[in-house]
Amino acid sequence: MTKDKKKWGDIFGKSKNGENNESNEMQNNESSNDNQESDSNDNVSNDQVLDLEKVILEAKEKEKKLLYILAEKENQINLLRQDIIFEKESFAIKFIKSISKELDDLFRIMNALTEKHKDDTMIQALKVNCDKFIGALGKMNVSVILPKIGDDFDSNLHNAITQIEDKNLEDGKIAQVASACYLLGDKVISHAMVIVVNNNQ
Repeated sequence: MTKDKKKWGDIFGKSKNGENNESNEMQNNESSNDNQESDSNDNVSNDQVLDLEKVILEAKEKEKKLLYILAEKENQINLLRQDIIFEKESFAIKFIKSISKELDDLFRIMNALTEKHKDDTMIQALKVNCDKFIGALGKMNVSVILPKIGDDFDSNLHNAITQIEDKNLEDGKIAQVASACYLLGDKVISHAMVIVVNNNQ
């Protein structure tokens, strides 16, 4: 009986050991699979991070190029604006210089007629139209300043042709006006030509 028990014991013992071995092998295999999966997951995540960093770098490079292009376009627009302003100013200056003599003659005639015929309706109508013409120049940013006798001499706006004695006026006052002053914005295109009072000659 003992021999049979040993035999069965050996048999059952072997089977138990075999089962243990098989279960150990299965656990080892599962753990190795888990390790392989974790390694593969690590590799995938690293690749994804590298791809994302590459995309970010490319996006930054494209952003720099785009900003550079925008800056260039902005510079071109500013230069074009400056050219347009310069052309407009040049045209206005040429236009005013070409008609300034005729305008000055018109102003002198209007002043002379107004002094002699203040109540004449025709003279007043001409003066209104003259003012309208000056207003039209204002739309071109051109100002016409016609000095009056007795005004203070201003070297920024006036150019003294000569000096004369005039006991009716103080020194430094305008005695006669030869031409008007023309400005483009704040820039003087042509100074007013005047005669200034100097009683200490």
